[in-house]
Amino acid sequence: MITSGILWRDTARPIRILFLDARSFACFGIWALHMCMETFYLSLVSLVVFFIIERFGLTPAAALRFLRIALFSKRRDRLSVYEIRRNCRC
Repeated sequence: MITSGILWRDTARPIRILFLDARSFACFGIWALHMCMETFYLSLVSLVVFFIIERFGLTPAAALRFLRIALFSKRRDRLSVYEIRRNCRC
């Protein structure tokens, strides 16, 4: 079977390090710049939070959208911002 022509199938998958999304390791980059115990604990807590988010089946961006809706708004507009601007009769 020739598989050289189907490499595009894997381009939409998230980058993973071990069992977590690679974006969850961004806090360890901050710890690498300022190594102290407080930033290490902060990065561990953020890693656990991202692990819990992933267990619910959400990406970090989707979890932030869910958090924004849960904290600030109980309703979602039917139209997007672009459609509202386009339909404005100002």
